[in-house]
Amino acid sequence: MVKAEMPSPLVLVHGLALALSLLFLLFLQRQKMTLFAPVKQYLVVGYSLVTCWSALNFLNLTLQSPQTAILFALVGVTAILLAIVPATFASEIIVREVKGGEGEGARTGRSIGGLTPPALAITAAVAALVFVLLAFTPFTVKGTPSGFGGVVYDPSYAWWYTVALTALAAGFIAYPCRRVFVRGSRLGPGPARTAMTLLPLSWALFAVLAVGLGLYLPRIPSASPVVGLAGAALLAASAYLFRGTNLLDRLFAPQPLPTRPPPAHAKRLSARLGLEGRAVRGHVVLLEYDPSAGYEKDVLDYVEEVGGTTLVVAQKGGPVALALAETPGLRFLLLDSDVSYPKPGERESEVLVPESNSALLLEALSKGFGESAGGASLVFAALSDMLVASGTKATYDFLKKFFGFVPGDLSALFLLVDGAHDPATVALLRSLFNTQAVHDPKGLRVVKRAR
Repeated sequence: MVKAEMPSPLVLVHGLALALSLLFLLFLQRQKMTLFAPVKQYLVVGYSLVTCWSALNFLNLTLQSPQTAILFALVGVTAILLAIVPATFASEIIVREVKGGEGEGARTGRSIGGLTPPALAITAAVAALVFVLLAFTPFTVKGTPSGFGGVVYDPSYAWWYTVALTALAAGFIAYPCRRVFVRGSRLGPGPARTAMTLLPLSWALFAVLAVGLGLYLPRIPSASPVVGLAGAALLAASAYLFRGTNLLDRLFAPQPLPTRPPPAHAKRLSARLGLEGRAVRGHVVLLEYDPSAGYEKDVLDYVEEVGGTTLVVAQKGGPVALALAETPGLRFLLLDSDVSYPKPGERESEVLVPESNSALLLEALSKGFGESAGGASLVFAALSDMLVASGTKATYDFLKKFFGFVPGDLSALFLLVDGAHDPATVALLRSLFNTQAVHDPKGLRVVKRAR
């Protein structure tokens, strides 16, 4: 038996495309992409199926036999059809999770819940086409000279099956792709908008190339490697677009410090605390407050005095979050009992985090207050909330770990509700702070000063 000459250029190009697909798939799998955490599993599954299709296509080009063409037609095309399902599920979740569209609020959770009728129709069409393909094999295998020696065998589908595949691709572009694109275009500038507009465009382009070159121009020898490269480009686009969608990384991205001169009352809080002209900047202060004593003004004065970039950790919808909501230049980590992973808030500068997940909160703070976080300051208005949600030991351990990695000149204000916790708990927490103040009906005063 004489072995046919290998179509070296085609095999080389398609092999490169397959290698790149595997590389980008691994890169996508390793990304945190917290902004799109609910859809990551669906994207990985979908792209794994695309890579499987590409691998079988490469095998068909390499071995050049009718048997591998049949394998590609049955298993490879099944894989590419099934890839539409997780992509459709991902589009449903993205549209629900990300605010910015009309009439559909964001929902929490990783479940796809109830699919819309068009999404159900696409899923049913995929199932029907896979069943028909495997049960009735509506194709024939034909050989075509490759132009580089040897013969390339490709499946040629019955006209009615070709029409059905084309209709499915058109439906995928018209509904999931268009829906994600429209939702993304309504967002403000940022990584989320970029990902949600370019990702569906890459999906649509791949669908057009796969159908156009795979079904209507199958006899062109260079068509298969082009589609393989398109699959690699799809994975590359996704890996690139999602690299900037980690909410915590985005929240702590370097920002220029304000250049405006400080107001005349820039050290008003220090003066009210009786610090004899010494600024609160560079100190970690524990403020025990009476909720009826107007303590929000203390926080506003503190933010003005420390200047620079300030992160506010507070309960979503709480008094501090509301009091500082319109203050420019602040970034917010808002505790929310309704989320189980970081989610975008109503503003670009807000991230919602689980209320009872102190480990995640500590990870977030470590990003913003490591040794390189010069000029940053913190308002932690959730100490009492953390005690209620996590308990004394977990809160104490959280503070010990936090103070263990922050720089020694950190400016921070921690708020604790006066009289809301047992004396032993309060005494334990006080032991961690060198500067302590109280704001009760008698006024604002320092009870312990840092030396």
